[in-house]
Amino acid sequence: MYKLKHFLLLPVLLIFVMFLCSCTTSYIKYKGEDYYITTTSQNQLNQDELTLDSKNFLTTNDLNEQYKSSPREVIYTCFQELNKNESKIILEHNFRHTLKVIIELCINEAKNAHKDEAIKYWMSACYLSYRYLYDTAIQPPLSKLKFPWTGTVERYYNFALYKIFTYLQNQNLLNESNFEIDMVIGTAKFNPPESNIPWKLSSFKKFLLSYNYKPENFNETIFQLGVGLPICGIPDDLLFDQILEKVKVIKYLYPCNFVLLFNNLTASNNKFTVTPYYIDFYKSAYTELEKNKIQLSNNYTVTIGKFLEKYPMAVEATYFF
Repeated sequence: MYKLKHFLLLPVLLIFVMFLCSCTTSYIKYKGEDYYITTTSQNQLNQDELTLDSKNFLTTNDLNEQYKSSPREVIYTCFQELNKNESKIILEHNFRHTLKVIIELCINEAKNAHKDEAIKYWMSACYLSYRYLYDTAIQPPLSKLKFPWTGTVERYYNFALYKIFTYLQNQNLLNESNFEIDMVIGTAKFNPPESNIPWKLSSFKKFLLSYNYKPENFNETIFQLGVGLPICGIPDDLLFDQILEKVKVIKYLYPCNFVLLFNNLTASNNKFTVTPYYIDFYKSAYTELEKNKIQLSNNYTVTIGKFLEKYPMAVEATYFF
């Protein structure tokens, strides 16, 4: 009888929990892409005009007027010349720093272009940032000498990832392969996506981009600066008939990190192969890119906030087991 009374109390407790959950609390607030741009340091992402380095480079190479009339042509020509043994362009300090300048030219044009044209610049900026950071053929390597602009280029790479991921998700291309995206400096052919997370990528209806949200009503936030795009896998909306099934939804709302791996950094025909890679936050805070150990960017707080808003009953239900 004692056990039966406690069992009969369970529906009453659940009704009470449902009442409490009906008074919803906001845990994350949508801020849009401007939130990431305005919270980062001063660089080409949050400036309306070119950086001083970019202006110096264009002036030194007498490219100001040509850039105003044909920016795409200037970017392509500079990239081609940069890869030659005897380049006709005057470098801005060194090879790596000149890469940074071309990245900033791409970003400047991407911000003002139509979305179908902008993706060409973002793909180019992503590749050039990846090469700046991880091309071991560039001397001196970053592992031997810490360049002062490394953190800035990491932010360029991350935000280019954000733009590319948004484009792929809107075009329903996240789970596709063998498609191509034109770049200002060539063509990117996408390999099938790879992942080390325990669930199939097709299990997720969409991915929430942490850069778009600001946590609210938390005493502390859990995030880590680094490389990559912090995202959260959102499952298909499921119907539950039993409380035990509600608990299972916890495994589906999954935080991970998204990067693009460029498999051929110096393609002679400017046809680059790209592999989208989803990295499990829970397994490691680091990954290896081009034999470099890299700290990943993550944001657990946004995932927790989304979970609390989307599945309040599932949270309360865990206390019964």
